[in-house]
Amino acid sequence: MRVVTEPNYQKNVRCITQGALKENNIASIFLRGRVYWILYYDKGRKISYSLKTRDKTFAKFKKNEIENRLALGDSSLPLANVNAMDALNEYTEYCRGHVTPKTLQNYKSYLNTFLIKEKIFSVETINESHVQNFIKSKSDVTAHHIIRYIISFLNFCVSKKYVKENPVKNIRRPKLEQTKHRFLSKDEIQLIINQAPKFGLKEYVIFAVYTGMRPSELKRLEWKDIDLESNTIIIQKSKTKKARAIPIHPEIIKIEFKKTGKIFDLTNLRKRFKELKDLTNIQDIDLYTFRHTFASQLVIAGTDIGTVARLMGHARITTTQIYMHLSDDHIQQAIMKLKF
Repeated sequence: MRVVTEPNYQKNVRCITQGALKENNIASIFLRGRVYWILYYDKGRKISYSLKTRDKTFAKFKKNEIENRLALGDSSLPLANVNAMDALNEYTEYCRGHVTPKTLQNYKSYLNTFLIKEKIFSVETINESHVQNFIKSKSDVTAHHIIRYIISFLNFCVSKKYVKENPVKNIRRPKLEQTKHRFLSKDEIQLIINQAPKFGLKEYVIFAVYTGMRPSELKRLEWKDIDLESNTIIIQKSKTKKARAIPIHPEIIKIEFKKTGKIFDLTNLRKRFKELKDLTNIQDIDLYTFRHTFASQLVIAGTDIGTVARLMGHARITTTQIYMHLSDDHIQQAIMKLKF
């Protein structure tokens, strides 16, 4: 194929089929929103990304550059001098919908600060010394997460060919101690349930402690997600992006719900929950404590780890293993109760 050295303004990219793009090393530009995007195939792999420009002439120039690379067989080379902030904006948009809003905010905050503090303007200039300098005054926990964020960001840049390889992929993260989650005793559960009606939270607490659902899952839960015929709750969207089913406990069936829309009214939820904690004098808990209680009580009751993992919606069994010490503690307590 002839290597084009000047922009070819006569091509009508709208008429080019995907088959032609694959076979003829042709790139296509198109508008998405108000900016131009490019689409091409490299060794059968579809690649598309924003050119971050409204200038059609510049977009055609970038299209021409890619076609030259494809013709020369060097498309695997990184795109030169990609602006780091532009790449970060593209990365956070990619992450939107794949991670929770809180996680997305952490990505944006830490990565933005990292680029500014280390005076990084181009993605390809990032190196391990930048990362080490940025985390040197951070705690092990913070440093651990920051390194993970930076590695993930640079893996994204590699996938977009903004850099040829991840320069910090082998950097060592500080090891974190495994913490034991706080969970409620049966007496504490009963106390909270008894006082929860005063703050309109009884149904929420019962549902949370008998399903182990994440607060974000409870927030999204709608009546259509409850299947009374199969006696299951279907969680369509979760942190792991996988749907799962949770059997309905008899205590949940007793609750009278409205039959349309969202299950819970979560207006001022955190304020009401704080007032509930103040009344019961159980301060060292949060909304996730009900989920930890669900898992902990299952383990104490002798439920196998695989079943607990499925009910919790854990992507990795190692996440569930943090609760397994409870079975040993429970056995030890049972032995200590023996008297002859």
